[in-house]
Amino acid sequence: HDHIFVNKLTYGLRVPFSESWLVKFSEPKRGEVIVFKYPKDMSTFFIKRIVGESGDKIFYENGTLYVNDKPVEKTVPASRDDFEWLRDVDFQRDGNMNDGKDNYVEFTENLPGGKNHAILLRKGEIYETFGPVIVPDGQLFVMGDNRMNSADSRVWGFLPKENILGRAMFVWLS
Repeated sequence: HDHIFVNKLTYGLRVPFSESWLVKFSEPKRGEVIVFKYPKDMSTFFIKRIVGESGDKIFYENGTLYVNDKPVEKTVPASRDDFEWLRDVDFQRDGNMNDGKDNYVEFTENLPGGKNHAILLRKGEIYETFGPVIVPDGQLFVMGDNRMNSADSRVWGFLPKENILGRAMFVWLS
């Protein structure tokens, strides 16, 4: 139930009420967190992180993301401060009221290009395998940072760039 500030001008100006661009300023990049229209229901907005750009080869196995055949480095964060502010209720979704943060571990993932961010993986589970896939032109591969609780490109496919609404900048009301 967070409210976030979304910069809708970061990638350009759109024709009002359309997915067409009047002018483009920049392209979305790997590591950025974006808000977009969900490809299966354009009236629903999603927020995910870009992990694959056009032409990238994406593979995911046992909690490790591979970009262009190289595993993305995961390290244990130096501080647990970011993890500690989470509550058990943040993990209790889809009717699973017995889940909680004690069932998860936090890692820092370093995407190619030097973009570090936190991810959550569930402890003790056998992780799924996805791919490999090649991201088509004009598309992106996006994933949630809570990897085991995210309906993302592994579930519904590639994200057309025209669905992007903007880049998430910060939480302004939590």
